[in-house]
Order: sequence, then C-alpha cells, then structure tokens
Amino acid sequence: MGIKMDLSASNTQASSVSEASQGRVTAYESALTSIDSFSSERELKGQAYDSAQTYAKGMFMPLFQAAMLFEEGLTESVNNLPSRYTNEVSSESLDQDTLQSQIDAYDQAIVAQQSALDEADKRIGVSVTTKESIQSSIDMIQSKRDNLQQKLDKLITFDANSPSIFDSVDSLKSALSQALTLMTENFASFNGTFILPSMEKMEWTQEVNKQWLMKKRGMNEKQAELALEFYNSLPQEVRKYVTVDDIEATDDGFVMLNKPFSEILKAMGKTEVDLGGDIGVKPVDEVYDDHFIYGVRNGEQFVFSILKMRESGDSVGSSGVSIPFISTRLDSLFTFSDKDSRITTEDYFFNEFQRIVDDSGQEADSTLVNYFKKTESKAPYLIADVYTNKLIADNSGQNTFSSEQMKKLVAKINQIDEVIEEIQHNPTIIYPYSPSPLSSLYIEKSKLSRIPDYLNSLNNQAGYQIYNPDTGEVTIKDPQNPTHYERQALLAINTANVNYNSFAAEVEYHADAIEDWVKNNWISNFVFNTKERAIRADMALGEESESGIEDKYYNLEDSSVQSQKEAHGEL
Repeated sequence: MGIKMDLSASNTQASSVSEASQGRVTAYESALTSIDSFSSERELKGQAYDSAQTYAKGMFMPLFQAAMLFEEGLTESVNNLPSRYTNEVSSESLDQDTLQSQIDAYDQAIVAQQSALDEADKRIGVSVTTKESIQSSIDMIQSKRDNLQQKLDKLITFDANSPSIFDSVDSLKSALSQALTLMTENFASFNGTFILPSMEKMEWTQEVNKQWLMKKRGMNEKQAELALEFYNSLPQEVRKYVTVDDIEATDDGFVMLNKPFSEILKAMGKTEVDLGGDIGVKPVDEVYDDHFIYGVRNGEQFVFSILKMRESGDSVGSSGVSIPFISTRLDSLFTFSDKDSRITTEDYFFNEFQRIVDDSGQEADSTLVNYFKKTESKAPYLIADVYTNKLIADNSGQNTFSSEQMKKLVAKINQIDEVIEEIQHNPTIIYPYSPSPLSSLYIEKSKLSRIPDYLNSLNNQAGYQIYNPDTGEVTIKDPQNPTHYERQALLAINTANVNYNSFAAEVEYHADAIEDWVKNNWISNFVFNTKERAIRADMALGEESESGIEDKYYNLEDSSVQSQKEAHGEL
C-alpha cells in the first residue's frame, strides 16, 4: 500500500487535536499556578511540608511544564503537517498508488503514440500536419505525465521528511516518560516524606527547562543554556527558592535573577531586618526589594554580585540603578547567626550585603570590570529592560509615572522661568547673578533642560504624548506592552539617561574608570573625586545640572554613546 495524504482529514485532525490540547494546556497552567502557590507558602511548617514543597517544585513543576510544552508542540506539529504539505507538495489530496497507475497509463499512451509517429515516418505520403499532430499529442501526454511524476516525487520526499515535523516533541515525550517512571517509583516507596531523585535521574529536567526558556521566555538557545548553567551554579539554599523563570540572560555571559532578595529572604523565613540606630527594625520588603543577584561567567564558573534597581517613591532611597563591580560568594552570603525571622547586624549576610552595595574601601573584581568595560557587552541593555519592567510592575497597574527627582527638576526650571519673566517685566530689579542676570539664568536653564528637551523630542518621534512637560510625568498607553519610546522616557526620569545607549555608555565609563584609577590614581581622583564613585556604576537623576567632564555619556553625540549605537543599534 502506497503513501496517501488526505488533506481534508489532516486539517480536521489538526483542528480536533488543537481543541483537545487547549483544554489540557489550560488544566496544566492551573496546576502550575497551584504548585507555585503551594511551593511558596510560608505558613506551612514541619519536615513533611518542607519535603512536599521541595518535591512539588522539583518534580511536579517540570513535569507539568513538560506536559504543557508537549501539548503545545504536538498541536503545532499536527497543524504544520497539512500546512507544510500544501506548501511543499500540493493543495489537493494525493495517493501514491493512484499517481503511479496514472503515470503508467500515460507511459503506455506515449509508447503507442511514439509507435504511430515512427510508422508515419516510414510511410510515403503521410502529411507533415499529421505527423505534427501526433507529436503534439505525445508532448501533451508527456507534460501531464511529468506533472504527475513531480507530484509523486514531492509526495515521497514529504513522506520521508514528515517525521521530522514531530522532532520537537520527541525529547519532551521522553522527559515525560522518565518523570512518570520516577514518580511511580517514588510513590511506591513513600514513607511519609518526599525525596527528590538524584541529579542524574533528574537530568530530564534540563531539556524541559531549556525548551521552556526558549518557547515561553523567548530566549535563544545560547541564552537558555547560559541561564541553566547559572541556575545550576546557584547554591542549593538559593536554588530551592527560585525557578528558571526567575532568570534573565544575555548570550554573552551575563545572567541575573529577576526575583529580588526580599522574596528569597522571606522564603527562608527572614521577614525583618534590624538596621540599628534610629532606623531600627524594618520589613525585608522595604530594604531588600530592589536588590537582585547577578553573575558574569568566567570560564566554567560565575562571578556573583548584587544589582540595585530602585523605583521612584521607594522608602529607603531615590530611584535609579546601581551596578557594583564588587564580587561576593553566594555559597556563604546567606549565612545567619540563628533561625530567627529577624536579620541583625551580627549576621554575616547583613554585613556582606552592606559591603557590596554601600561600604567604601572595596576592591573591584577584574572579571566584572573587564566584562562591563567592553562596548559590546549586552548586560546594560538587558538591565535597562528589566528595570523599566520593574518600574511598570511596581506602579500598581497605573499608566502614569513620575519621579521625585524629575518633579524637582521641572520645578527648578519653572522657577527660573518665573525669575526670567520677572526680570523682563522689571529690568531695574537686581538679582545676584553675574555678569548678566538673564545670561546666567538662560545658561542654567539650558543645563537643566537636557532631559525635558529630549523627552519633548521623544513625543514628536512617537507621534503621541508620552511626556507631560507641565508635570514631568510619563504616560504609557499599555503597561502590558510598553513601546521602546515609553521605556526610554521611564529610563530618563529615573536614571538621567535619555536612551539605552547613554545608559550603557555610563556603565562602561565607570568600568573604564576603575582601570584608570589603577593605572593613574591622580587622574581618576580628578575625574571622580574618589575611587568610590567608580566602583559602582550609579545611574540616577539629580535635580541639579548633569553637565560636566565626568558626564560625557549624557551627550548623545559623544563618542562613547556613538560607539554603543554602532555596536547595538540606536536604542
């Protein structure tokens, strides 16, 4: 029996599979939500609950992820079958046996017609018209025969290649099979607590996680592999509280968690921190909610540090981003003096955290510096994206954004405008500006207007109002799908960098300054005042002017910004 392709039946099958799979995918999504809620529930106490939560996160979560990916992949493959057939073979149903029979019939007809033509050539008196008619008939039959042969060849080729359409689900099918086998074994030997199988037996989760990152998170293969390496390198006491969904990665060696320290600490049972002095005790959500683990790959290992991304209106500081070039060891970072829910100044974690994010007199890590000093480094662009996502997520669903720094900047510009207007209406008034009151005021206003001027131009580029010059506020049409113009505006009012290229140039400038400090201490001191301003790349907006020798990255025509543009495009 030959190959058959019933296109109508294939389309019907694709529709039926899609409908059935969608129902199962919805059920799997619900299951994953429940697993996530159960795994992160902190009110459940005791060894049995701890083991159940660990098992749910380690076994059930990748199992249902694999099931979801399998269903979605199967649906895609089944739909691809008739689609690829139509594109590669024909828009009609075909049967190999029928095609071959028709081809054979045409071959016989061609032989018969060729015999007639040969006989006509032998006879005297057969007209040229008759011979041409026979040849025309042969050509017509041959054309029809060739057309059928072409369809048959395509059908055979498609049949040989069609199994590859389902290649993407084969590995997931294998992972599901391994997972179900392990679960059967686990439940057969259950003795009151759940125990995850060995890492070797859980190898199937690596493929599931990789495909999950690529299909659900949009990572390319290199990013997904790096994210998994990063996840596997995390200490167990951290890894048990995060998933691969909590990871962001570039494809050039930079990875970070998008889950803040506060969430990890709360999962560990740490809900408060005693800051000492007049500040006293604060919830970890107030102190550690803006800090994130990041890493840069160095050979087979990662060098870790702590990144700050603070939104406007934060209780412990102004908005902005800080990238320390100071490394820490994650395997010892989360060390506490006791199991109490309160972090104290006696805890190693407290002091090591402060050393990274705040303390003076620290040494930069060469791996971090060397990565960030490269113009080609992609981390600043990822960080800018993650930061603007955080600003949106922390805005309680509102689509209007502001920052205290931007409000102060706009207020100061308005104040200068009022003084200028007053002087123009009353030229005899004397103000303490020299040599010319108006000249000094216009210069000061020009310095302060860098960001507002750019945001006004951004309105023109976007074709709608993102920035309100009267209030200094930024409005995003759809917080679920911000445009790049809107992201630029958010970045500007919180970091003083009007676009991603400027943001990246500032990060690079700080990393370069570390090397300048080492090579020529006095030059770095002249530019930065102290080494401390270089060892952490701090991007923030102040109400004063951002002009000066150390602020060249604010000038979009500066070579540092232009180099970023050439390397990454205008962003």
